Amino acid sequence: MEKTAREMGLNFENLGKVPRERYINLLESSHFCVSIPKFDGTSVSLLEGMALGCVPIVSDIPPNREWVDEGRGIISEPKGEKLFESFIRVFSWDWWRKARVENKRVILRRCKWEENVKRFWDLVSKESLSGKNQL
Repeated sequence: MEKTAREMGLNFENLGKVPRERYINLLESSHFCVSIPKFDGTSVSLLEGMALGCVPIVSDIPPNREWVDEGRGIISEPKGEKLFESFIRVFSWDWWRKARVENKRVILRRCKWEENVKRFWDLVSKESLSGKNQL
């Protein structure tokens, strides 16, 4: 991906693992976050990036589709060239500004730890009391 980005004149750097504080600073100063696995559950780093104003560029897998749609991010095959083709097809600064605001709203609306944990335990208690013991 770095080679393709350079060929397109884009500033892209894969940093690997970085300390948490630096990671947050990097996300806050970035325009995009990239999550391109072939298989995964919901990516915490995707949610963190969206919450901090990054517009996601993601592979087309169900967990990513749960959080990202074409109006708020870029969904593509998990191949560098295809991702950049999708990026070029969709990107404009106006689109990016709208997407980052909407992504923050989505995260604030849906990522409520205490509420979600309570819902989980309510479900576990209900199933346990019903004698089914199956979730």
